[in-house]
Amino acid sequence: MNRVYAGFIVCALGLPAFLAVGGRFDAPAVAVASMVASVTTLATLLTTLPFYRWCRARQRLDLGAFFAGGAAAGALCAVPVARIVGNWGAVPYFVAWFLPIGALHATAFWFVAIWGNRALHLSSVSSDTNEVKP
Repeated sequence: MNRVYAGFIVCALGLPAFLAVGGRFDAPAVAVASMVASVTTLATLLTTLPFYRWCRARQRLDLGAFFAGGAAAGALCAVPVARIVGNWGAVPYFVAWFLPIGALHATAFWFVAIWGNRALHLSSVSSDTNEVKP
């Protein structure tokens, strides 16, 4: 489960860290990174954690489900960002940017937390009969 927590932290702060590592330390870049970090961290907690738990309960831990869920969460982030910026007409613009960013974050989360994590898959298998529990 520690890999899952690490995945949430890495993916929530991934884009701001990418902007910081990219050498953009001027004031506008830091302001944008801070705004994106506040939205992505909140979006991770409010949308992707329940989505992860839903997928886990249904044993849908495949990459495609996370890619689609991340894209949807990214698109949902366009509304609060448009509210912060104060331009509701820019929602389609933000959706066009945040949808692929959400999909990439979800893909990164899947590789960090799910891929090869035997603990997630073994917890749903009965040790006596090696059958999946309902």
